[in-house]
Formats: sequence, structure tokens, C-alpha cells
Amino acid sequence: MTNETNSKLLDVLVDIEEDERIKRIPVAVFIGILTIVGILGNFNILVIFSRNSKHHSTYHVLVSALAVSDLVVCITHLPVEIIMVMKPLSFDFDIVCRLVMMNSYVWGCWTVFLILLIAIERYRRICYPFKDQVSCAHARKLCVILFVLAAINAIPMGYISGTHTFPLSNSTNGFECFVNDSLQDSYFPVTYFIILLIEVVLIGLAIFCLYIPVRSKIIKSTIIRKQMTNRNVFKKTLKEEVSCTSITTISFTKPAEKVCQSDRQIFESSSDSSLEPISTNNNNKQETLDKYSNSKDLDNTKILSPGNLLPNPNGLHSILSVAASVDSMDTIILQKTRRSSAKMLFIKTNMKSQAT
Repeated sequence: MTNETNSKLLDVLVDIEEDERIKRIPVAVFIGILTIVGILGNFNILVIFSRNSKHHSTYHVLVSALAVSDLVVCITHLPVEIIMVMKPLSFDFDIVCRLVMMNSYVWGCWTVFLILLIAIERYRRICYPFKDQVSCAHARKLCVILFVLAAINAIPMGYISGTHTFPLSNSTNGFECFVNDSLQDSYFPVTYFIILLIEVVLIGLAIFCLYIPVRSKIIKSTIIRKQMTNRNVFKKTLKEEVSCTSITTISFTKPAEKVCQSDRQIFESSSDSSLEPISTNNNNKQETLDKYSNSKDLDNTKILSPGNLLPNPNGLHSILSVAASVDSMDTIILQKTRRSSAKMLFIKTNMKSQAT
């Protein structure tokens, strides 16, 4: 009679667990996806960092240790977690439960400690770059020390965890991996979990406080770098424009000044040699031409002097306007000098004809 009752209860338990298992299939699929992605991703990180072993830094050491921790969790804990999800009422494996829970807490605590160490290393390297930094050898030693601390921190979990029995509605009992039955009325599990919660909160606050100055330092350095880049680009373009316009003004002014100087020499030589035996009418013509050359041409040479055509430091628009005015003035002066030289040739021929 007792055996028949037990078999019926087991059949009922199997039916209940089957219904619960169907509900938990999406959770098991999600954990399986996390397992595959975690194994592939962390293995890829280790392969990439192992290829660049000659250029190792503290960052490579800490991230490699973090990848090892996640990879071990993905290989050892998550598959067992899938079994626990798919056997929600009949997981009666006390030793496996203790080992799996202690293993997951060791690697989980080590991961949290490594994240805190990475935050401290980033803070020292960014906010205090000229002080002594953590070397690769020191980083490896710190990783080992933190692993030992994580193992010590997780040892109580091997004592607390185990098979937990709970009653069902049909006078049967279910089994799950949780706090073992011998510590159900003890304060030790509650105290241990409160200590773990305090540790996690304090480490989270420490990481948050460490990354605040790191973020502000990075923002300031980014702003300064952009300002220096814009300033250098502006200086480069300004130098190119000034050199280009200065070359243009020199090419504009030198031919005009040479033409004006040659015209003055023609006027002076003609006034010294050929105008003495000429009549008063020719002298008046020569005087008017001298006045024209001495007034107009000299004014033009003053306008076209390099001192008046220096680039205006107030802006590039004034430089370009000066260059355009120089171009138009140069053409006007060349036309006037050609006319004056033609008049001089005409006067000389008249003087020669009158002298004969």
C-alpha cells in the first residue's frame, strides 16, 4: 500500500515538474545563448591578447584575467544552471549543489574585485599620469591576491548551500539547490548574504566615485585637443593666405615701380639734354609733362609702395581687396606710361626737325 502511494506521489510530482519545465524553456534557451556567446567572446579575447604578448600592458593583464573568470563561469556554472532550471522540483544533488554554488561565488567575487582594480588603475593613469603606475608584474600579483580573497569570501557558500526541501500542494516534497535544510532556522545565511550585499554596494560606490574624475578629465582633454587642432588649422591657413597675397602684391608692385622709375629717367634725361635750345612753347609743353610725371606717377608709386601694401592683419578680406586694387592700378599706370612715352617721342622728333 505504501509503495503504491509513493509511486502515485512520484507520478504526480513528475507531472507537476513537467508543466513547470515547459514554462521554463525560454529561460533555459536564454541561458544557453549566454553560455555560447560568453565562451566564444571570452575565448576570442584571450586569443587576440595572446597574439600581442610583446606589447602587453596592465590593461591587457586585467582584461585577460576578467575574460578567464567569465570563461570559467560560462563553462562550469551555466550548464549546471540550465539543469537546475529544467529540474525545478527534483534537483536532489547535495554535493554538486555545494560545489557549483561555491565555484560560482568564487569567480563572481573575483570578477567584481577585478572591475574595482581596473577602475583604480584607470583613475591613477588618467588623473595622475606622472606618478608611479601599476606594472604588468604587479598587476599579475594583484590578480592572484584578489583571487585568494574571493575564494576566502566564497568558502562559507559551500557550507550554506545544499539541497533544500519544500512542500508541494499534493502532500509531496520538492528539491532545489538553495540553503540546505540544516540551516533553515539559523542566522548565519542571512548574515552572510547581508555582508555580501554590503560589499557589492561599497564596491559599486567606489567604482562610481573613481570614474567621475576620470570622465571629467577625459572631457577636458578632449576639449583642449579640439581647440589646439582648430588653432593649428587656422594658423596654417592664415599663413598660406598671407604668403599667397604677399607674393601677389610683390608681383604687382615691382613692375609698376620699375616702369615709373624708367619714365622718370627718360623725362630727366630729356629735360637735361634736349630741351635747352627749344622755344618757349616747347618749354611750356615740357614743363606740363614734367608736372604730370612728377605728380601723377609719383602719387601712383606712393600708392603702390610695398609699405602701403602690407597685408592687413585684421582679416583676409582686406588683403584680397588690396590685391584687386593693385591689379587695376597697375593696368592704369601702364597705360599712362605708354601714352607719356609716345608723347616724348613725338616731342623729340619735333625738336630735331626744328633744330635742323
